[in-house]
Amino acid sequence: MVDPLLWIDGAADLLTSVQWNGSLGRTANHAIVVAQLLIPKSEDSGEYVNHGPQPFIVQIRDMKTHRPLPGIAVGDIGVKYGYAPMDNGYMLFDQFKVPHSAMLSRYSMVDPNTCTYSKPANPAVVYGSLTAVRAKIVMRARMVLARAVTIAVRYTAIRRQFSDRDDNSAEAAELSVLDYRKSTLLYGC
Repeated sequence: MVDPLLWIDGAADLLTSVQWNGSLGRTANHAIVVAQLLIPKSEDSGEYVNHGPQPFIVQIRDMKTHRPLPGIAVGDIGVKYGYAPMDNGYMLFDQFKVPHSAMLSRYSMVDPNTCTYSKPANPAVVYGSLTAVRAKIVMRARMVLARAVTIAVRYTAIRRQFSDRDDNSAEAAELSVLDYRKSTLLYGC
């Protein structure tokens, strides 16, 4: 029987760090990690078969002390402009063992006795949730950007400063910022 413990092998350096949004930096005790699934070819073989990225639920901190487990470096990435209360973080793995039971195996699984990998009938279904989340992020960003552009255009339409250089009279009215030559090029007016 092959050891059912799985390894997340990575040198703990900045190039292999992973950044997560949402509660990883200071508060999360568990994370869903997508890692390459490598299974030994045989019990005595040092060669592995790569079965691609698979999701695992991984405990990253001790439940009592809240300190990172051995083999994990985790922390907050710092100030996030526009969303300061969010606890985004980074995580690095260094020879970290994951129990076989940590594999999220709705669509694919590894038999703990034989180490046989069963792949999903439709591999695209595994990436469906990742795609859905990314689509929601884009939709949310679209709304935030629309609000920002609306505010900027309204402000530049009413904000007046500097008089027209071509008007030499002392009573020349100040121009709307939207009427500046560079503004009309930017906004296409």
